[in-house]
Amino acid sequence: MPKSVVQKFMLPASNGFARMSLPVTNRYNLPVDGFVAFDVETANEQPYSICSISAVKVQGSSIVDVITSLIKPPETRFTNTRIHGITWEKVRNAPTFKEYYESMLHDFIKGYVLVAHNAQFDMGCLLHVSEVEGISLDKPLLFADSLQSARYVYRDLPNHKLDTICRHLGIKLDHHDSCSDARACAQIMRDAIQRGANPIIKSLFGPSQDLFVKSVLRRARLTCEGMSFDDLYAEMPEGYTEADFIRDFVDPGKYAKLKDVSYENQLSKLRKPELKKIVEDAGLPSKGLKKDLIALIIDNGIAPALPEGSRHFYRLEETE
Repeated sequence: MPKSVVQKFMLPASNGFARMSLPVTNRYNLPVDGFVAFDVETANEQPYSICSISAVKVQGSSIVDVITSLIKPPETRFTNTRIHGITWEKVRNAPTFKEYYESMLHDFIKGYVLVAHNAQFDMGCLLHVSEVEGISLDKPLLFADSLQSARYVYRDLPNHKLDTICRHLGIKLDHHDSCSDARACAQIMRDAIQRGANPIIKSLFGPSQDLFVKSVLRRARLTCEGMSFDDLYAEMPEGYTEADFIRDFVDPGKYAKLKDVSYENQLSKLRKPELKKIVEDAGLPSKGLKKDLIALIIDNGIAPALPEGSRHFYRLEETE
């Protein structure tokens, strides 16, 4: 690629690396069953200078596929050879990132959450090289950071660098070989998930409709008092309103049918004599009931109004 073109994309460097900002729009805290762990090595401080990439596909608890390749970066300048041993001579006949992405990587990662250890670096490289080489990435692009999950799970370690965690778990590592690093990342994330971590899945370039729906249903199922619309501040699409939420999940329920349990929650705070009084004031008998008092009050629409400004809570009714 002509030097004049490459120079237009150069970012200011600090401590030997130029950081690429990530346009994160939404976050989802969900279990992950399948993902693709990946790792890149760069020729120099610029994120676009990928000279090696490897990706490891995980389904459940197993690694099911691996791809790896040297990559010819957009320029010949190599300053990181001392780190990974890769030189221009080794990659001059390798595919460009665009060639490899379109022939192999795109289909390999499509539909999966990407995982990297210190994902700011690897995802930044992916975004930067896509700008330089004119690649259309799938949107939204979902990723999670095994470093973040490792900090949650391996709290007693002195640090959470890839090699430190590998020593702790007994994982063989040839550090800065992209294939070895990607495998290690996959094993660390898999172990962290098995130990109870739910990775924070971040979305680039907009929300994931699929993960948004899964997030709503998970919250509504697991929260004792139910979930409120305000609980979804990190997951909801920009401009999404409570009226949209009601339409999609309550009435008529485009994606699922949630039950408004606000009145049930409010009535559960009252004592039995207070519940009986509500029933009797409505002219209904309060003795010899087959239903409990709260169900009777709700079914007959005689529950007192909620306090002003109260949030509504919703729960998923499990079906047998």
